[in-house]
Amino acid sequence: MPIKLLIVDDSDLIRASLRALLGSVAGIAAVCEATTLEEALGSAQRDPPTLVILDLNLPDGLGTDIIQQLKQRSPTLWLAVLTIHADTNYRRRCLALGADWFLTKPPKPINCWKWFANSPHRTP
Repeated sequence: MPIKLLIVDDSDLIRASLRALLGSVAGIAAVCEATTLEEALGSAQRDPPTLVILDLNLPDGLGTDIIQQLKQRSPTLWLAVLTIHADTNYRRRCLALGADWFLTKPPKPINCWKWFANSPHRTP
């Protein structure tokens, strides 16, 4: 099953890095981007992704505000939070809201894709 990726981050550098890292991986069919929560919800509504990589700090709010919405719209959606906040409380909260992974910036390129590709608890 081809994977449609949505990268939600207000950093041009992070989006470009993830696009370069994951855009050429076998199985990734499309890479879409959003810089705000509003853009993310609109993009997910128009073209539902398979995997969302979501930053927590965005110009129009916190990524945690849309985790449940995205998961309710598409229960099989894979959702990874990618943030500078390594705090255990953020991790617990995101996972409790429905995130499948909690990764800290900067992502280690090899480990990032391994998390998605080899997750024992998720299937596309």
